[in-house]
Amino acid sequence: MKVRLVLMALLFGFLCVHVSCSTTKAAKDSGNQTQDYGYMNILEMLRKEPQLLITGSNANPDIRVRGGGRSIAGSDEPLFVVDGAPVGQGYSNVSGIDVNLVQSINVISPARAGKYGARGGMGVIEIKTRVQ
Repeated sequence: MKVRLVLMALLFGFLCVHVSCSTTKAAKDSGNQTQDYGYMNILEMLRKEPQLLITGSNANPDIRVRGGGRSIAGSDEPLFVVDGAPVGQGYSNVSGIDVNLVQSINVISPARAGKYGARGGMGVIEIKTRVQ
């Protein structure tokens, strides 16, 4: 089994991240993971993602996916997708999500966000929530 995992890591390089190596609380644990880490809002969870560059204040953060370019006319922010439904670009679209309901956060680089079309050109942040 270990040989197979090592081989997978060699084949996929930096794209292969084992769950125990992830810095995101939601990817690390199951169950009440958000309560264990004490996040106050979704921005604190996003700051733990190594693929994201977050600058600015907590009220108006500038969020970018590493590897994304700069847009001449459009937004530089990634597309946010909650439970499979695109909700738009910009942190304000997801700022009201209760962190206790977040199951996982997945950051998709612009090169792999083709299924979202032009809206995913700056990357995609997928947020999955728990069913209550």
